[in-house]
Amino acid sequence: MLEPVAVPSALECLRCSRRYPVVAMPGGCQTCSAEGTPSNVRPVYSRAPSLKPGKLSGAGMIRYAGQLPVPRDRLVSLGEGGTPLISVPSLGREFGLRRMMIKDERLNPTGSWRDRYASLAVSSVAIEHEEAGVTVACAGDEALCVSVAAYAARAGLRSVSLVDGGLAENGSRVIDAIEGVGGRAVGVSGSDARWALLADAERDPAAATVVDIQALTVTRKDRTIRAGLPKSVQEAFLSGDWDATGQLLSAGAETQAVAARLPYVRGF
Repeated sequence: MLEPVAVPSALECLRCSRRYPVVAMPGGCQTCSAEGTPSNVRPVYSRAPSLKPGKLSGAGMIRYAGQLPVPRDRLVSLGEGGTPLISVPSLGREFGLRRMMIKDERLNPTGSWRDRYASLAVSSVAIEHEEAGVTVACAGDEALCVSVAAYAARAGLRSVSLVDGGLAENGSRVIDAIEGVGGRAVGVSGSDARWALLADAERDPAAATVVDIQALTVTRKDRTIRAGLPKSVQEAFLSGDWDATGQLLSAGAETQAVAARLPYVRGF
């Protein structure tokens, strides 16, 4: 017996409400894009299996597998969902409410509600491209990039995150989190440039993308975008020297000076 799943009947623009067939739309609503006001589309469900609270099983999102567009046994999960509702009476009184509850989504695997989206998105990609190598790419905000990288790793897929150029140049915990699960982070200045690059790669994946490490640029077709990398990573690429420990030892005096200013390493 096949497990029932929720199947969308159409895609609807969040801005103009125009409906489209259920097909890949990396550029979002075509009408709004043509008007210079890009907008995403959302799935529309004409019918979905009804919820039967007494028959729900499992924890987190998998508990509602019958409402999801992927089968229970194909859901890429890190244990997302099932986050607590916390009573906040003081805040509620400020809004004139007798009772107010807040859903604490910080307790999701990567600390964000975006884990719910990443779970479903990566599951759908993994099912659609089951027998072919595929790279999951993201140009969203920092939390979304971290989440997508984590779930892609869980599914055994490659991932590339297009992040703000400043983050990549200066280094950050976001870069560490993405690369810590095996993802790759590329700094691209400007959100419009990141989304345009991602949409073009989706439409024409065979086109060559050239990354100039020396000039810190990404060129695809006739478009060149400023990119970013931490200075140490750029120098390692250009010199071929990846001996991080050796670099620390060779700069012993500088390393000691920096360590002396860090309260959490004093005395070691």
